[in-house]
Amino acid sequence: VNPSDYTLDSGPFTVYAGGQFLGEGLSEPILPKSTAFIPYALDRSILADPEITSREEIDRLLTIQRGIVTTETQRIRKTTLTLTNRGQQAAEVYVRHKLQAGYELRKSTKAKLKIDKLGGAHLFPVSLPAGEAVKVVIEEQTPIMKTVDIRTPRGIGSIELYLKKAEIAPELRTKLEDIVKTYTGIANRQERIAVLDQQMAVYRTRVDEINVQLVTLKKVPQAAKLRRHLASKMEEISDKLQQSTMQMTDLKGKLMTLRIELQDKLADLTLKRDKKKDADKSTDGDA
Repeated sequence: VNPSDYTLDSGPFTVYAGGQFLGEGLSEPILPKSTAFIPYALDRSILADPEITSREEIDRLLTIQRGIVTTETQRIRKTTLTLTNRGQQAAEVYVRHKLQAGYELRKSTKAKLKIDKLGGAHLFPVSLPAGEAVKVVIEEQTPIMKTVDIRTPRGIGSIELYLKKAEIAPELRTKLEDIVKTYTGIANRQERIAVLDQQMAVYRTRVDEINVQLVTLKKVPQAAKLRRHLASKMEEISDKLQQSTMQMTDLKGKLMTLRIELQDKLADLTLKRDKKKDADKSTDGDA
């Protein structure tokens, strides 16, 4: 820390603690009343394990036409840093994080972490208890324009996530929620059809196996009791197969109905770009 009103020139520093030499480091010029960090050694008691992921979240719907949605989306870069203190004493750790070009910190990160600036990067102080691990989550975002096809699972998933946090016109929300509900019904029936199809394949295989066994046992006079058992079993499985076939027909009919409903709802769903909002946002940005 430079408490003076003068700039300290760059140069070497020698660090001692308790009369012992710890290391040497070089410093950039330190401005008046400012703080600098001077690397002089590696603290092996502190481990840092970073994990970087990314995702996209819809911020605003711009236009909707025939199931294709033009959106203003936030591309989010999430850095999860696991800090582990293997030492016997608590430590104060500073995480230096430089944002990607065009990105800014999310409000959630600003609200949770105390933030300082140093050398064009953000500085996050973290208290690290002895023998414990602490996770630091830093999220940054940048806006992008993106089209979303709500006729696809990925597209409907993005809209469903958007509806959970967005404030939109009640009429548009109702229509979108109805489309999400219809699509969920389609997905559930498709899953049920796939399960039934697998069950029916098992039933058919078992019926064929029993039929072969019955043909073989005709040549064995002593196997009359076993033949009756197998015949009864085949009849039971055949009944299950017939019931499954009827269920399959019913499900396919309902699935076709839901698909037609979805197409009709998508055709009626339109949204024109609000030029006034765009102008207001542009004015706010200029200001």
